[in-house]
Amino acid sequence: MEKLISISNRLGDQHILDYVMAKMQITDLQKLAVDVYYFKLASVSYEKGLLDQAIQYLKMSVEKNPNNEPALNLLGLSYLKKNDAANAIEAYQKLLGLYAKRGNNYSKKGYTTLNLARAYYQNKDFESAAEYYRGISKDNSAYRESLTELGWSYLQIGKVRSALSVIQTLHTPFYENYFEPESLVLRAILLNYLCQFDEAEKAVKSFNEN
Repeated sequence: MEKLISISNRLGDQHILDYVMAKMQITDLQKLAVDVYYFKLASVSYEKGLLDQAIQYLKMSVEKNPNNEPALNLLGLSYLKKNDAANAIEAYQKLLGLYAKRGNNYSKKGYTTLNLARAYYQNKDFESAAEYYRGISKDNSAYRESLTELGWSYLQIGKVRSALSVIQTLHTPFYENYFEPESLVLRAILLNYLCQFDEAEKAVKSFNEN
């Protein structure tokens, strides 16, 4: 099973893997491979848009192996796509717990925190969302991606100047090689709220030009 998964991933084609899984019985697998088997079934279901089925397989995978990181991550994402933020939060909290002893610059820890913040945002708990966005360290690869979303969270709770301060970070020379169109839209909205209409117009102009 592990060899088949590896080969299908390298080829970018899982037809052979799908065929084998359709013919296999769960009793044919060694105990240690069962969670991988359920995860692969879940991945296939997820790609086909069968979210309820994917969630059921993912639950079975996590039941067999509570430390299955890819399964917990996909479970959280599946719940988010179903607008079930409460269960997404639970899945991402469990996944984040697996990285408790990792440094703050560990990439997976950063992106799990980012997804957890997104789940809270979807749940309209903007204070908690902002807290988790702020928890992503500056030396984590997820940091830049978190800034615009933190800005939206601040806007939702009425902290307009805090939101603008966050967005201005993205417009410093350090990030000049990145284009963040959404940050320009948010910047224009925030400046408009603060009655800085000329500056808001400049942000819109920059967005249109780029």
